[in-house]
Amino acid sequence: MDARATAKRLMAEAKSMESEITALNSSLTAPGMPGLSGNLVDREGFPRADIDIPAICAMRKRLATLQTDHRHTMSRLETALHAALAPGAPPPAAAPPPLPAAPTTPARPAAPTSTLRAPEAAGGGAAAGAGFE
Repeated sequence: MDARATAKRLMAEAKSMESEITALNSSLTAPGMPGLSGNLVDREGFPRADIDIPAICAMRKRLATLQTDHRHTMSRLETALHAALAPGAPPPAAAPPPLPAAPTTPARPAAPTSTLRAPEAAGGGAAAGAGFE
């Protein structure tokens, strides 16, 4: 498999992981949920009755796994992109059409429609003291 195809596959994997990470984050931080690192027990040390502790533990574990996998995928993607975009790398199979060539005769600048004038400065300022008038 060539480097460009590998990079595209890794980008798709990373995007899939990112969407799942976002979904898990929003589920864990929803109102009434303990969040990413909140307590699963009450003040007396008993499991909280208002949340599904095994499901939260599973979501937290999946989130940690996805974050690690995403970090490794991004590292592999970086390597694949360097290989795909390196000088001397084979060109892509279906290259986009080239841009049209620039005209050979220089275009004339358009005539100004109005002339802007700088406002007159009051005399005796710092510029006058430095010899600029």
